[in-house]
Amino acid sequence: MTFYSQKKELPALKKACEEYKTVHSQVLQNVVERLDKAYQAFFRRVKRGEKAGFPRFKGRNRYHSFTYPQSGFSLEGKYITLSKVGTIRIKLHRQVQGIIKTCTVLAKNGRYYVCLSCEEEPKIQATGGSVGIDLGVRHLAITSDGDFHDAPKYLRKSERQLKKLQRIVSRRKKGSNRRKKAVALLAKKHEYIANQRRNNAHRCPSCGFECDRDINAAKNILKRAVQQRQNVS
Repeated sequence: MTFYSQKKELPALKKACEEYKTVHSQVLQNVVERLDKAYQAFFRRVKRGEKAGFPRFKGRNRYHSFTYPQSGFSLEGKYITLSKVGTIRIKLHRQVQGIIKTCTVLAKNGRYYVCLSCEEEPKIQATGGSVGIDLGVRHLAITSDGDFHDAPKYLRKSERQLKKLQRIVSRRKKGSNRRKKAVALLAKKHEYIANQRRNNAHRCPSCGFECDRDINAAKNILKRAVQQRQNVS
């Protein structure tokens, strides 16, 4: 059974199962495509002799997103229209650039996100310069220009709150509603820390910086020292 054979069975399944009619056709096709990619990766790992890891069944508690691969969606200002769903007001955190190709709706920690992948021609201007970047432990990065960039250490600053939330989860009875609420609070805290790191990597001038050079040379001295010590021993 291949991806295309399963894809051809979808119209018949729609007639047999009425609930499938409430889902856009390309969303159903994308579900079959995800399944095909999972098995292709599984057989590729088996062929290479790697740890295979049989694909896990994605139940309702593990399937958190769906994708419109080509059509079925439109964005107009602060409103997005999804086929078979309706028109929804969104919080657009930045303007879309380029041509929108796919639309993915993701449910995460009680919130819904829309991810739009766009096609745009890159505009890169040559500067004629180069810079060396040293990735270290005491400082996150040091450039050859003498700029020091310290690590914000968001996880370290939130460790006390994480410990408190993890203790609450461990004290709750498994399967209870109170445990589910505690797990949700812990997941939100981890998501908050991850968002801090991601935002810092892209926007914060003290850590996430863009070197306006044509050549960026990066070297992790600690990793190199560990490798040299292993070679000597």
